[in-house]
Amino acid sequence: MRQELLSDSKEIVEHVLSVKAAVEELEQICSNDTVVVDDFMSIRERGKV
Repeated sequence: MRQELLSDSKEIVEHVLSVKAAVEELEQICSNDTVVVDDFMSIRERGKV
């Protein structure tokens, strides 16, 4: 699953667009130069739902 996500161009584009939208939204309310993306395109495992 991890490799599929990292190599699927549709998933990558969706991730890029959602991160970009979140950053732009935060920049509207945060101080200048305080919004930073430290960990981009990493996959973290979560518990089961």
